[in-house]
Amino acid sequence: MGTRDRELGGGENPSLIPSSQFPTPVFSACCLLPTVKNMDYWGVKSYENDGAADALDAGFDRAHGNRYEELMDDRNPLTFEQVQQQLADLRTLDASIEALCDSLDPGSTPETWDDWTRLALVGIVVRHAELGVSIPEPWRQRAVDWLEHEQIEWDEATARRLRVGKEIALLQRRPGATTPG
Repeated sequence: MGTRDRELGGGENPSLIPSSQFPTPVFSACCLLPTVKNMDYWGVKSYENDGAADALDAGFDRAHGNRYEELMDDRNPLTFEQVQQQLADLRTLDASIEALCDSLDPGSTPETWDDWTRLALVGIVVRHAELGVSIPEPWRQRAVDWLEHEQIEWDEATARRLRVGKEIALLQRRPGATTPG
């Protein structure tokens, strides 16, 4: 977990800040912070949700450890985008997927995941593809399939539909000739 997350008081799950840290109930309600039961999202990209964001952060941390911590430090002039661009590779992809799986019930399989968990996995795959990582075929195909059959109702349905088209096109351009080892 990056220094920025610890400063927010997020502990193991930086997106969940205890309500005791809010000065008033109105402040708490206005922040629209997520709960464990409801996946929160803030955009139409597949990785703009708590599940994907938490798994990506954990994956970069697991794969790169102290180097990731140093780059995420507030004193570092690199943007979050630049940090991910610099460090993204197959190790961060694998570690991010592993972190997502670790957050689920033991023994659950991708076939039994709910739509929000599937979206988190798609987000991990799409983000790595955007960063130029060659996606292993099984993960690429699963992400494309889940995007094509997404059942989530979005507040900005048109924007999401357009984004899904872009993400599918991105994944189809990057067939990822690698296979998991």
